[in-house]
Amino acid sequence: MIMRNSSRANKGAARWLVLLIIVLAAVAAIFAFNLDELATYHYYRLLYSVSDEPADSDFSSFYIRSKGKISVSVDIRAFTLYAFMEGVAGYKDELGRAKSSERLQLEGDLVSRLSSISPGRVQRWKKYYDDHPYGIYTYLHYVLALGTPPEFKYIVPRSDIKGGDFFTLGGFREILKDFYEAADIGGLYEWHRSAGMFKAADSYDLAKLQEQQAIANRYMKIDSTKTAEITINVIPMPYESHYKGYSVSYGNTSYIIEGPGSSNGDLNWHEYLHVFVSQTVSNTIWAYQSKFKKVFEDNRTKPYIAGSYGRLDTYVAENIVRVMEHRIQQSNAPTWAKDSVARQIQQTEKDEIVNGFALIPYFNEKVKEFEAEGTVDISTFIKRALSSY
Repeated sequence: MIMRNSSRANKGAARWLVLLIIVLAAVAAIFAFNLDELATYHYYRLLYSVSDEPADSDFSSFYIRSKGKISVSVDIRAFTLYAFMEGVAGYKDELGRAKSSERLQLEGDLVSRLSSISPGRVQRWKKYYDDHPYGIYTYLHYVLALGTPPEFKYIVPRSDIKGGDFFTLGGFREILKDFYEAADIGGLYEWHRSAGMFKAADSYDLAKLQEQQAIANRYMKIDSTKTAEITINVIPMPYESHYKGYSVSYGNTSYIIEGPGSSNGDLNWHEYLHVFVSQTVSNTIWAYQSKFKKVFEDNRTKPYIAGSYGRLDTYVAENIVRVMEHRIQQSNAPTWAKDSVARQIQQTEKDEIVNGFALIPYFNEKVKEFEAEGTVDISTFIKRALSSY
């Protein structure tokens, strides 16, 4: 009897040993044989761990201005990313006639700094980007979940990480750390600050931003108990293309990144609306894909859509945001300017429809209904608008 139990125990131990070998072999295979993106995604998701060290979430030693739950800064993490994109990745997008003077300065600075670093090291950084050729938004979504340099530890709870793109950039944290240290990006950040390159961030009136946020919240009919928890971080980014902007959210924390000309120092209505609209659309559109599929396919190659709105949810959300932004602009225009603003918006929407935003007429009618209804909040409105299309 004792011998039989011992035999069973030995067999059980052997099975566990075999299982352990298989698991270790699978992990090793990810590195040795570069398994497909899905395997890598799951590997980095498994490794994700948030730092509990206060210093990793303390950015007070860098440039930042704040009032209540609104702050403005040229964020060190975003600055490091744009230095990487400009100097290593070869990011060339520019919607203006020429790059901003700040961006041209950064470009020259990176040429000088990278020339003193071994070509093999720089090539390794570039290979990472070449293997992960995603847009700026994907990289911002990853980088703004990191802590202070040079360690760049994760500081955002995994439950607040939304979207399927985040873990496709597993390993970029280590690339960014190496780049930051080798190119002395911390020193470059301080030089740009002292040279006046952050002047756009100094121009914001934080009290005015708070008032405008309150206007937007009332327009969207968001309960005040919810808005009290929302933290907004505005990042004027002179190193981005003119007229480009992004919003990145984790739970109740949102970042609004603004290229030159995408904002005039006021609240960026467009990107602030995205904080609320995009999440609801993304969570809801799956139930109505068949309704919107044809209009999306008919317009996805048109000038304003191609290359920027490659997914159905981002396309639909952008239509809604443009309509709501126009309505807010018109309602908040001075009395003497309302007619001219209305004419300008009408012409803008005609142009947008021709170039791909074909859902604007539909959502224009739905938004008017939303404004007329007393208590329906933006989330409920979006769900109803999607379902009734």
